[in-house]
Amino acid sequence: MTALDDLARLANMTAHPSRHDWAGAEAVLGAPPPPDYVALLDAYGRGVFDRELVLFAPGCDTPGYDLLEGGLRIARDAEEFWAEELPGHAKPERLRAPGTRLIGWAGTGGAEYLYWVADARPSRDWTVAVQQAEDHIWEFHETGAVAFLHGLLSGAIETGVLRGFPQLAPHSYGR
Repeated sequence: MTALDDLARLANMTAHPSRHDWAGAEAVLGAPPPPDYVALLDAYGRGVFDRELVLFAPGCDTPGYDLLEGGLRIARDAEEFWAEELPGHAKPERLRAPGTRLIGWAGTGGAEYLYWVADARPSRDWTVAVQQAEDHIWEFHETGAVAFLHGLLSGAIETGVLRGFPQLAPHSYGR
């Protein structure tokens, strides 16, 4: 049983094989998306967990949910906010290393976003960052996208930003 199989069972996911231009995504992102995320979208397609958490996918025609448009836009928004140097809202230390950048890969309607902390490591090793944009709260989780989603839904990963997901069981994944 793989981590993706575990997530699919937990979220009652139905296979919906999908094709995405991963080479084009890599060209725009400057690195390949993490393989667990690629496997998730290839097997189940773009969708929404519990009618709340939307996965961004390359080529998505829903405004804001295209990985290459929306995912990079929210990362730019965060960088522009930090550039204003507002008191009490400094860029998190974890994101200050040279060459480190954010790539948004999921979000909610409540302005909570999931990012990869893209650094010199292979994409399979990138950290997951969680942001509450309104209050500029950041959390960092040393896990991949699929393991993070499973942990979020099962309650194994605690987050002060994305609260309430374990209580939404039984979980769902829809398109």
